[in-house]
Amino acid sequence: MNLMLTYPVDTTPAMFFNVVEYYPNNPAMKFKEDGTWKTINYTEFAAVVTDIGFGLINKGFVKGERAAIMAHTCPAWLWCDMAIQAAGGITVCIYPTLTTSETIHISENAHPKFIFIGDAATALRIYSVKEEMSGLEAVICLEKGFSGNGNDLLSLDDIINAGREFAKEDSEIFENTWKSVNGSDGATIIYTSGTTGELKGVFYDQFTWIEGLAQSVEHMNNGGYEINSDDATLAVMPLTHVWERENSSLGIVATGGLVGFAESPKTVLEDITEVRPTWILLVPRLWSRILTGLERTFGATEEGKKLFEWALNVGLQSVDYYTDDGGGLSLLPLLDGTWPDGLPEQLAAQWRKADELVYSKVRAMFGGRLAVPWSGGARMPVDLHRKWVALTIPLMTGWGLSETTAGMAHDNHARIKFGYVNKVLPGASVQVQSDGELWAKGRGVASEYFNDPKNTSTTFENGWFKTGDIGEKDDDGYVRITDRKKMIIVLDTGKKVAPARIEEIICRSLLIDQLIVTGDDKKFISALIVPTFDNLITMLESQGVTIDKINFVYETINGIPMCTQVSQEFIDMPVIRQAVDMEIKKANQQLDDFETIKNYHILNKRFSEEEGEVTPTQKVKTNFVLKKYADVIEGMY
Repeated sequence: MNLMLTYPVDTTPAMFFNVVEYYPNNPAMKFKEDGTWKTINYTEFAAVVTDIGFGLINKGFVKGERAAIMAHTCPAWLWCDMAIQAAGGITVCIYPTLTTSETIHISENAHPKFIFIGDAATALRIYSVKEEMSGLEAVICLEKGFSGNGNDLLSLDDIINAGREFAKEDSEIFENTWKSVNGSDGATIIYTSGTTGELKGVFYDQFTWIEGLAQSVEHMNNGGYEINSDDATLAVMPLTHVWERENSSLGIVATGGLVGFAESPKTVLEDITEVRPTWILLVPRLWSRILTGLERTFGATEEGKKLFEWALNVGLQSVDYYTDDGGGLSLLPLLDGTWPDGLPEQLAAQWRKADELVYSKVRAMFGGRLAVPWSGGARMPVDLHRKWVALTIPLMTGWGLSETTAGMAHDNHARIKFGYVNKVLPGASVQVQSDGELWAKGRGVASEYFNDPKNTSTTFENGWFKTGDIGEKDDDGYVRITDRKKMIIVLDTGKKVAPARIEEIICRSLLIDQLIVTGDDKKFISALIVPTFDNLITMLESQGVTIDKINFVYETINGIPMCTQVSQEFIDMPVIRQAVDMEIKKANQQLDDFETIKNYHILNKRFSEEEGEVTPTQKVKTNFVLKKYADVIEGMY
């Protein structure tokens, strides 16, 4: 049974406590604590939320006020989110990697009364500028063992203990408060990721926030998959990100399922096998990295390499066989195990053999239960998408923005279409304007930026949200995104170039990690290229080349350890230029002449959040990067 469809509600607190009532003993969260995996049920989840809620009310928190969460994905993030809203408040989402000045900017816009911060170092950093954040009464640190000053620098335990004591004085105030919350009350403020450098606070009332989730659940149900209390997710993306929080984590909570948490970004793949999710959301680059890891694992021997390539080819043949004349493909046979049944006899036999030797091992790597794998946060390259489906992972994609809750359009299992993101969700509408921009409205679409009338008036018009995305709808109503309106390049010839098309084609290469295309008012297109350093290193070492890695930098990004910086001497090796040049030439063959990259510069360092070059969701801040490398770019012309 899906509670959201069976017993509709219009607020987050009502949704949550409805689940607690129906599934009190269901596993709600699984996470590591002091090195040991721990599971709590919904009764225990609700107890923590209640303690925090009482604590907030005890500290003077009243209906309509804001409290912010500035933390990496963890159980306490959801505890605090539920408690803030149940106490009648509005949850303000702040990426924990934002700078102090960006945090102050958000504070001056939203005026949170409290900020819950994930770690001691960040808590102390923000506390040091507390006087610059008008209305902020206390910083609350979530880190276990943290000790504050008992006044305006507190630990989560301080809030919980205060809540328990306050409950003895007035045992009904918390329940009365959450039951008083209605659909028109505020639910959350989510700040856009800032690819253009401007942080805008998307405001959601309770009804719109819940309706956005409900329409997504309904769409999945229509596609043949009913989310229920047996489902589980592993929260990997930041909960500050609207899709991870709404579509993935809250979508599971709303049905009484389990939310698992990775121990750390470095342990995601190990944690998957422990949590055994049915549902997971990863960015395309992470899907690409995992596939590369699979190829390396099987490719450790020549026999294994040939086996994997053969199995992938068999899987792709089966995908082609099942793809209909309109480019559509049903994923339902992957869920019910009937995929090989409709294949020609010889291909079916090959597929079953490949399943025994390869596909089953791929599914086991994801815990053996993965039914709803999502790719979000950026466009999924078609060939990468096809490969995962060929390997029996029913990968789906979606399109949405911070202003559209769980998305405007996303796949379901009934029929996907590679390169598209399925039809618009039930109760939503998308219009294609004369310039190709998509406008959206509907059940889960916001209607304003908080305390920001200027951006509200220019972005929302007569109930429509101007998405800024350029796209199209086909005859079946499937949506395809081609670029951002602000990113379109106009050459001095007047030709318009969509950078996203070029970037998608080139980044299909295993040797290219990041790319920025430039050429406004120029005669031709050029690019800044960040290679996939790990793959280049592997390629050269397999050829017997000795590499001096003394100045190389390794980090973990989105759960994947990777090389993020190499020496300039490495980049200057002729073999590197030759390898990249070959990839550019292959990509150019798929582009019109005016779109082709005529010149490029190879960088020795990955674009990073620390340098302000990418957002917390790893989207490149194009304008910032173009300005930073202006001299390099000018040199290419």
